[in-house]
Amino acid sequence: MERPGNLSVGDLMAATVIIGLDLAAIRALWPDDRNFAKVASLALPMVGVLALGVLVLIRWRSRGMEASPFLIRFEVFGWAATAAFLACAWRYPDATRSVIIWPWEPFPTWLRSLGYHPNGSTPWWMAAHFVLLAQVVFWLQLAVAVVGGAITARYRFTVERRGTRGG
Repeated sequence: MERPGNLSVGDLMAATVIIGLDLAAIRALWPDDRNFAKVASLALPMVGVLALGVLVLIRWRSRGMEASPFLIRFEVFGWAATAAFLACAWRYPDATRSVIIWPWEPFPTWLRSLGYHPNGSTPWWMAAHFVLLAQVVFWLQLAVAVVGGAITARYRFTVERRGTRGG
């Protein structure tokens, strides 16, 4: 039986496709003037991580291996955090954006003090802006997923199969 940590060429291809789709979606959504599109695009790095986790779970299951309880809980809490973020971004895009931008407010002032005058329309500035903001969203969602997985493991919240249907 193969160890869970081994990666095949197919796994690397799947990861490449997921990362490529994330980057394509970011490129398509970021120049959009609607705040929801910009804010929602910030969730795409976490969606990519969660999609890779789902692929790992599918791979383990297809090979008859037992899935990691922590990974299952991580996926559940990660998707819940991402859905909550997207719901807030859909309902309150301006408020969600202002909460995300708050930690990075001093950044342009700091750059100006170093002699660089950022122009919001340059590709470099847009890319740097996106990466900084995506970090805030990604680490918050990752924290929820890890803490949720760890807490449920600590208190042994489990779902067990009790039998088969119809018999």
